[in-house]
Amino acid sequence: QQFVDAFRESFQGVDTKDFDALSAVLDHVFDEKIGVGSEFGFYWLNDGEVVFLKGPEVAGRISNPVIAARLLDVYSDPKRAVSKTLQSSIEANVAVINSKLQLK
Repeated sequence: QQFVDAFRESFQGVDTKDFDALSAVLDHVFDEKIGVGSEFGFYWLNDGEVVFLKGPEVAGRISNPVIAARLLDVYSDPKRAVSKTLQSSIEANVAVINSKLQLK
C-alpha cells in the first residue's frame, strides 16, 4: 500500500497521456503474478528515458523526462522511499561524491 500511495501522489498533475503511457508499460512489466524471487529493474538514463527489466529482459521503456523524474522521486524520496536499499545506496554515493568534491 505504501508504494501505491506514493505512486499516486507523485504523479498528480502529470499530463494524462503521459501517465497512461507509463501505466501501459507497467501493466506489461507486471502482467502476471509476481512470485517469490521475481526480479524487476528500473534504469534511469541521462536523456530522460527509463528502461524496465523483468528478469534479465527489457520489458519496456518510457522516454519522458517528467515521468522519469517523478518515478525516481517515488523510489528515492526519504519520506516515502519504496526501496530502503536504494535510499541507502544514494546516501552513501552522494557522501562519497561530496567528499571528493571537497578535496579539490
